[in-house]
Amino acid sequence: MKATVFRILSCVFALVLLLPAALAAPNGDVEVEFYSQAEGCYSPHRSSVVGLTLNGVPLSSDVPAVVWQARTMLPVRLVSEHLGATVSWISETSQVIIRKGSGTIVLTLGSASAIVNGRSLLLPDGVPATVMRYQGVERTMVPLRFVSEQLGGAVEWDQSTYTASIWSAEEEAGQLTGILADANAQTILLSTTVAPKYNVQDLGDRVVVDLLGMELAEDFPATVTVDNELIAGIRHYQHDDSLLPEYSSTVRVVFDLKAGVTFEKNVTVSPVEKGIVLTTFLPDREEIHFSPTAPLDPAKKTVVVDAGHGGTADGAKYEGVPEKAINLKVAKKLEVLLKEKGYNVVMTRTDDSSVGLYDRADIANAV
Repeated sequence: MKATVFRILSCVFALVLLLPAALAAPNGDVEVEFYSQAEGCYSPHRSSVVGLTLNGVPLSSDVPAVVWQARTMLPVRLVSEHLGATVSWISETSQVIIRKGSGTIVLTLGSASAIVNGRSLLLPDGVPATVMRYQGVERTMVPLRFVSEQLGGAVEWDQSTYTASIWSAEEEAGQLTGILADANAQTILLSTTVAPKYNVQDLGDRVVVDLLGMELAEDFPATVTVDNELIAGIRHYQHDDSLLPEYSSTVRVVFDLKAGVTFEKNVTVSPVEKGIVLTTFLPDREEIHFSPTAPLDPAKKTVVVDAGHGGTADGAKYEGVPEKAINLKVAKKLEVLLKEKGYNVVMTRTDDSSVGLYDRADIANAV
């Protein structure tokens, strides 16, 4: 109770005790409020405005970049999205997650450290991400230099004009080098030379994937034939900036779906390190429940365990670990448990080998 009263009084005191303003910076000063995680309330602050440019072009936002605790702070989306990253907000943990390619930055409001690609790094001067309110608008503010440099940019500071200039790294122009189908896994890989930026559109009878800023590789085939149970055909087109003006080139890949197939129920699209994987699947069949007329004798039953994937079919990947490897380990553990109970066990694969979808069924039927 005392702690709560003290926190309220400290916030009220901060509202009435304003320090004298220093000499205004070249871009002027503004009255803002910063949220204190420790106190649980906003405190007023007079901050100097910082001018921003990206590759020489001025940047603007509904909330200005300002100096706070001797560091330049700016809205997280303003810097991240202009440098090709995506931003997610996790309210339960008060965390901002910034993703670019395979890299991830996690900033926790009020914390002096950040998690970058799994490693804990101290923020410059220990200044944390915070929430700032300006003219009734709230924005999550992050340290400009730290976030910009982690996203591959460079920052220059001009003291005379109070301007931070952000320069994005020259990105390698990507190419679509192949469209590869795996009939066993029912996947189609759009293979690219760099980590792709992409958009996906659900157009009912077809799915459109736009590879942003990319070009078709030299001698790319005019037509592509794939073996997939749910895809009727694939078309691809090279576009200039007339399709999407913000990109000098875009490769559009169109997947024509077979009758009755929909993106929502039968298709997923996900990025890999160098490419996009489209996976097709049939909805799960309804589970069949039955009650045997007599107790089952495990010794008289044979169980076929199919690890799934294998060989060239990696399945999904997370932090470099393929699904096929996890599947096999789980399948082998299940084999041991079943044999301990007296069951006969047949494995469709016991190593990293490819087994066809029909071959798996044939193995089961044969025993």
